[in-house]
This record gives sequence, C-alpha cells and structure tokens, in this order.
Amino acid sequence: MNPNEKNKIHYIERLNKVFDYIDENIDAQLNLDDLAKVSCKLPRKKDC
Repeated sequence: MNPNEKNKIHYIERLNKVFDYIDENIDAQLNLDDLAKVSCKLPRKKDC
C-alpha cells in the first residue's frame, strides 16, 4: 500500500469516528472542539 492510500484510509477512519460520535450523541449539543478531539483519537502522530 502506498503512502497516499494509507493517508486516505486514515482520513476515512477519522471521519467515521466523528460520524459515530455524532450518531451516538445526536440529542446533545455538539461543538467543533469535541468533534476535533474525537477525530484525533486514532493513533497516528503526536499532533493528529
């Protein structure tokens, strides 16, 4: 797998984490900071 494919897969995984979080918390008031934190929960680099 080349680096571009790995980056694409990682990006999709991060988006799916955010979508899952939104789905699980659909009745709560969501903010962009929370969604950003959720997207960085997957291990990668120190800075997400």
